[in-house]
Amino acid sequence: MASTPTRSPHDDFAPAWRSVDAWARKRLKQAISRSAGGAVGLEVSSGPFLSAFLDEHHAHLQHIAVRTFTARLREMRHSGQLRGATPQQRFANFLHTQLARPDGWEPLFRSYPVLARLLTQATKREVKAWSELVARLRADWKLLCSLFGCHPTDALSGVESGAGERHGGRRVLKLRFRSGMRLVYKPRPIAVDSHFQALLAWFHAQGLGPQLRGLRVLDRGDYGWCEYVRHRPCRDLSQVEAFYRRLGAILFLTYLLDGVDFHAENLIACGEHPILVDLETLFQNRPRARRKPASEAAALEELASDLAIRTGLLPMQMCGGEGRVEISGLAGGGRQSTPHRVARWRCRGADTMHRVMIRVNMPPTHNRPILPGTALGIAEYRQTLTDGFIQAYGLAVKHREELLAPRGPIQAFRGDWVRFLARGSQTYATLLEESYRPSCMKDVRERDRLFAALETNMDDQPYRLPLVASETADLCNGDVPAFRARVGSRDLYDLRGKRVKGFFESSALDRVRRRVNSLCTADLKRQVDCIERSFANLRDTESSHD
Repeated sequence: MASTPTRSPHDDFAPAWRSVDAWARKRLKQAISRSAGGAVGLEVSSGPFLSAFLDEHHAHLQHIAVRTFTARLREMRHSGQLRGATPQQRFANFLHTQLARPDGWEPLFRSYPVLARLLTQATKREVKAWSELVARLRADWKLLCSLFGCHPTDALSGVESGAGERHGGRRVLKLRFRSGMRLVYKPRPIAVDSHFQALLAWFHAQGLGPQLRGLRVLDRGDYGWCEYVRHRPCRDLSQVEAFYRRLGAILFLTYLLDGVDFHAENLIACGEHPILVDLETLFQNRPRARRKPASEAAALEELASDLAIRTGLLPMQMCGGEGRVEISGLAGGGRQSTPHRVARWRCRGADTMHRVMIRVNMPPTHNRPILPGTALGIAEYRQTLTDGFIQAYGLAVKHREELLAPRGPIQAFRGDWVRFLARGSQTYATLLEESYRPSCMKDVRERDRLFAALETNMDDQPYRLPLVASETADLCNGDVPAFRARVGSRDLYDLRGKRVKGFFESSALDRVRRRVNSLCTADLKRQVDCIERSFANLRDTESSHD
């Protein structure tokens, strides 16, 4: 017997988006038509492209609106306004009378004017972003064929959203082609990714081995294209050994370049090669307006700021209200539940549909090597990883002068944009989620009061105060706030170009140069001790990965 296909969560309110779909389809078809002469041979059919857009867009619209929709559904059920003998029939009646017809939207939007603005804005921005994507794909097609080996007469067959955040309607997208080729589109500057590949080549030239596999990237200024990396198994134990030795070298490079946030989702195990797939959080700089840490957590963070543990690659556990979870690039993944409760929906497709907060399984990651038929631990590769770290460290010390030369590989990063993490992404995600509750969709002042929480608890981080206006503006638009800086500058910018002059103590480039100059036997011992201590955390988590 054939199994019933699993219904996607955003199918619940599919009839609600019909008028939106018609508007979006028209404009995206126009975008495809306008760009048709830009890439001879590349086929972009409106069918697969529009299907991918609508799937992604419906999910986003429902995330914004579902709490308001279900609140209105509950009101009508309690007042007896819904027709039908069953919960499913009454839900269908709600869709037909309230959401599938334009005259049903009018009273809803009068009651929830903030919702009307957010849905309209999200649609316009995402149509613009996807129109931009197809124009860029066609404009760059010849370059993509040359660098990535795309077939000149290929056809775009699908688009998938990445796991990244949404900014201005844009997010990382994975493109599939009829030939089987895949590419990753990043709608942000990726020069730092390109220069990191050059740094790998420099270390190879100095004798680093085994060599680290680079990632093919095409930097196009405000955006770029990256090779799609597949999770592949190792052939034998020698490849597993080589994986961890390479990972030790990568650990050193991310430590050297002041990198953070290299957790499990940012590392792919491609056979014997560990590959970092998101490098925007290298050169994580230190703000100027800092005070002595007032809390224990802030004091611990300060102590770790010059240790390799800060990269996120070494074993580390994130604590939440419901437990803790291993998130590191080295050891994250496996069978783990979220450390906090997340929203899920019960009784979908019925007039009793309601929201529950539960712990759920975390999505799978591809950061750890696999060898078919063999259970692989991590702890036994501690010395292998440490050896890789020590070798790369020694090469940096030996060739320090060339590394820091005016035309050397470190100086090449000077003009690159990188992201500054002002707060943890969970803080922003929680605020956004709460900002979609019905009371905030009714009254913008209620939403503003929610976001005012950003101004509280700044005893440890007073430098955040100049950023609050930008954070609030992003959140009001439904975006996760993001800030960026050039590696060679002390200034910080939000995504609208607003500058906070002299935000950092010094440029990130100068900070990394000082780190290179401070490499020594004593510092190496500190880092090796840090690695050894981090592996002690594995005792509690290894069994969950077996």
